[in-house]
Amino acid sequence: MRHYPHKALGLLAALLVAAGMLGTPSLAADDAKQETSNDQRRQVGEIIDDAWITTKVKALLLKEDVLSALKIDVDTKDRVVRLSGQVEKSEQVAKAVDIASTVEGVKSVQIDLLLKKK
Repeated sequence: MRHYPHKALGLLAALLVAAGMLGTPSLAADDAKQETSNDQRRQVGEIIDDAWITTKVKALLLKEDVLSALKIDVDTKDRVVRLSGQVEKSEQVAKAVDIASTVEGVKSVQIDLLLKKK
């Protein structure tokens, strides 16, 4: 173990205090970085939620016999599902909207489905 003169210990203590003081702003910066990171995660979470909603709605539409043969496009933005494409009967529109609106997380359903002309 080395022995330091008292002046060196004083200098060491002063440096430690200064380092502690300099560390304080970095804590605030770390808090700001953490807050930004949380905001980015929320944005990513929303994207993931939209993608999950789209996938879930598509899967449920394909599972439904009266809709599985139809080409119904599903897009989701900000938890609003947009259904587009063509259907053969108005009942199919109602069924597609019903299915989409029951998926967890869906705020609303926008209908851009057209009836095919025979």
